[in-house]
Amino acid sequence: RQAMRTFSLSRMEKLVVLKGQFERQPDFDPEKHFASGFGFLKGEGDYRVEIEFDRWGADLLQANTWHPSQKIKPLAQGRVRMSLQLDNLEEIINWLMSWGEHATVIAPEELRQRLWKIARTLVERYKSKPAASP
Repeated sequence: RQAMRTFSLSRMEKLVVLKGQFERQPDFDPEKHFASGFGFLKGEGDYRVEIEFDRWGADLLQANTWHPSQKIKPLAQGRVRMSLQLDNLEEIINWLMSWGEHATVIAPEELRQRLWKIARTLVERYKSKPAASP
């Protein structure tokens, strides 16, 4: 395809590398290549992500480095605001959902809207009691 490709080794079986099919560029630096993603997906965007965490979330958040670009600013009542520079929003969505009500996305609006759509879907799915098991 004449393009950079990312493969998940855990999903491969009986791997055979065909000679001449895949060549690593001599100047390729994986740390630099993946630095602006929030995992291993590489995007072409440029997103300044800002998230506020409540006191409970702030305590856990500050115990780890989540991304090389992260900056954490203390706020009132023990809250913090984290800012990140990312090239895609795909992987951070699930990460944010894992924080539940302890994280609030401030920016970008696109990320807020995507989380809103997921939240609406979940409300519809869980607003009624589950059907009885057979």
